[in-house]
Amino acid sequence: MAETRIQNVPMSYLEKISAAPSVLSSDERAAFLNKARAAALPAKDNEEWRKNSPASYPWDKVEAASEATRFEAAITVRSGMTRDALVATPADRDLFANMLNIEDGDVDAKFLNYHGAFAAQPVCLRIPAAASGVVIDLNHRHSGAGLAAPATLIVVERGAEATIVDRLQIESSDAPVICRTEVLVKQGARLHYITDEITPVGSAIYRTGRIQVERDGYLNWSSFTTGGAWHVSKLRMDLVGVNTECPLSGLFCGHGSARAEHRTHQHHNTPNGFSNLLFKTLLAGEAHSIYQGIITVPKHAQKTDAYQTCRNLMLDPGTHADAIPKLEIIADDVKCSHGASIGTLNKEQLFYLQTRGLNYREALTAIGKGFAEEVIQTIPESLEDVRQSWRDRVIQTVSRASGH
Repeated sequence: MAETRIQNVPMSYLEKISAAPSVLSSDERAAFLNKARAAALPAKDNEEWRKNSPASYPWDKVEAASEATRFEAAITVRSGMTRDALVATPADRDLFANMLNIEDGDVDAKFLNYHGAFAAQPVCLRIPAAASGVVIDLNHRHSGAGLAAPATLIVVERGAEATIVDRLQIESSDAPVICRTEVLVKQGARLHYITDEITPVGSAIYRTGRIQVERDGYLNWSSFTTGGAWHVSKLRMDLVGVNTECPLSGLFCGHGSARAEHRTHQHHNTPNGFSNLLFKTLLAGEAHSIYQGIITVPKHAQKTDAYQTCRNLMLDPGTHADAIPKLEIIADDVKCSHGASIGTLNKEQLFYLQTRGLNYREALTAIGKGFAEEVIQTIPESLEDVRQSWRDRVIQTVSRASGH
């Protein structure tokens, strides 16, 4: 790799990335890096970015990797198949490399090109056709300075069934994050995909996910985040075959000065598709949530059922939530709806629980746990350890609230 291509990024760091098994060559990384440096930020008047500032992302830290920077992507198979049978082979390189393509004119090209340059070890999983009972844990861990750029690329072949838990662990707030997830669920396949973030309060996180579900396919997506100093998460779901089903659920538990913006797009491209999104936020201290959601149903996508719900529970008066749902419906034989609610603590509930023997903090915790449990229950019963981890962090959020 020519030294002029890397400028301030340590040569050894880029060599270390390129030497690891990857779908991206050193030349491709260099091209991404050059494009990232040249790309403009999203325009201030761009509708998607009207509630957040891309200029506030810590761009000065992106290329700050040092010899101490470390990254790891670990795969653990709980059941179903051997690890070697699930991991993509070199013959799959083009398929997975294409999943990291950046569309012409993408307003977020600066983020995505930086990700292409520094995505150290994209995890590429192909769930074989007709496989069943597959349960996998993925763990992306980044320590030290410089950009953390995890990538998860998944193809679930025809008729396969799998559950994947994908965790992002960042050890330092000096490591900004750009994360990509790309999922293809083929005909008749079923996937339950669970994302989890374990990050410092001062983190800056940009993450984007894209889902494609083919005919008779099913995807259940569950996510948990605690936000950060700067946080934008985008999820686009494309139902590209008839009789597809895609329930989506998310939980943001924020406290202190944490903020998070979540954007979702449920795009129905064929008839007889079903999607149902539930997004909940539990906020304490001065936490701030922004949710923007769109349902798109073109004329040819008749018999679509699509729903979108955003609910916010504010535990303290200093918290803030924005909910901006939107429908783009051209088809005329559909069932589509959206709704949003922003509420504070119910004093009558608190009083009732206290009359049943709970003290004030216990009553407050019970309300918070009850509010979050609807999302937690979307995780399969067999993953009780994941469910309990989410419950524990709900309790941590409630414990930071004054409750007044």
